Parts: sequence; structure tokens; C-alpha cells
Amino acid sequence: TQIIPEAAPFVDEVALDSINVPTPPIDAGNFEQLAAQLSTLTAEGRTRREALNFALLHVPLANARIAEKRARFLKLTGDEVHLIGTVVGMTTGRVEAIPVVGDSLTRKDQVHKFLRDAGGCAPEVALGAWVIAQNHVEPAPTAAPELIDIYFSRYAPGVAPAPLITGADLIALGMEPGPHFGKLLEQARMAQMTGVISTSGQAIDLCRPKVHERSTL
Repeated sequence: TQIIPEAAPFVDEVALDSINVPTPPIDAGNFEQLAAQLSTLTAEGRTRREALNFALLHVPLANARIAEKRARFLKLTGDEVHLIGTVVGMTTGRVEAIPVVGDSLTRKDQVHKFLRDAGGCAPEVALGAWVIAQNHVEPAPTAAPELIDIYFSRYAPGVAPAPLITGADLIALGMEPGPHFGKLLEQARMAQMTGVISTSGQAIDLCRPKVHERSTL
């Protein structure tokens, strides 16, 4: 109540150690990976689950900067501060914007952008959103469990496929290095991760017209 006074009414609702929080409906293997990630120790011997709980207590404020400031005041590690800020900044809004069902390219793009922006914190962000959704009078439908499954099956370190194209390939196509490199590489990456393309040749074909457009400006 002294560190996060705004959270007093919500402690029992969002604490992930509560026996009242059910298990998210994700694949068994991914549940094991999620449990392992939440149990990962920080440099100071705390778990990511503890940092996630700290973050969820700030969700009603919807202010990542305040949560990060308080975490720094408590001398939490840089990784913990990053996790807390990401969870508070992305738990509400971003997950709800993704349709729960459907397989449209627009939805796939939304899923990719969410997982790209959340990075290694994606499981915690999605789990936090799911926990909050369960605390509605009628549990709200959410894509959060699917996001956890997709992260561990396609985006997590060790399973994410290597990019199909690099900056060297763009230079070989005739593009001058610059800030536009990143945008074009991200477009190719999104197309790869959403299943639009699957080979380096397809990635080059996707980028070639845009390289030409750039060279004629």
C-alpha cells in the first residue's frame, strides 16, 4: 500500500500466485515453457513471475513510466524494469485489438506486430492480459492464449527462423544503405513470419520493386 497505493483494491484479482487464477488454455508443451520462463531468476535472485506481479499491480494506472520509476526506486534490475514497463505498456489495448478468431492476413499482421514489439516479454504480456480478462463478471474472449502458443512455437529464441533477407542482399540489389533499410527488412520479415513468403528468392522478389522505387526518387 505504500509503494503502489492505487493497487490495493486489485491485489487479489491480479496476483498470479492466487489459487483462484485458472490455467490458461494453451498447449501442454507451451505451458511448460511458460512456467519455466516465469520461474527464470533475475540477476538479484527474483523470478520473472514476481516482476510480472509487480507490473500487473500497475495496470490500472496504465502508466509504464510510473511503474518503471517505482521499480528503479526499489533498485530492481534493468531486465526487471524492462519487463515491468513492457507489461504495463502493452497488457491493455494491444491484446484486445487482436481478433480472437479468424485467419486473415490483417490479423496475422497484428499478431506479428504484437510479438515483435513485446519481444521476449510477450508471454508475460499475453498472460497478464488473459488474467485480467478472467476477472470480468463474464470472462472476456481474448487472443492471449493463442499469442502465447504462437510465441513459443515460432518467435521464441531457438525456434524463430532466420530472416530470409539481410542488408547485404539489399545492397546487392542496388540500394544505398540508410534508415529505409530497416523498414524494408521488417516488411520482408513480416511477410515471412505471417506465411506470405518462405524463401530467400521470394523475399528478394518482394523487395526488388521497392528498391527500384527508392533508387528513382
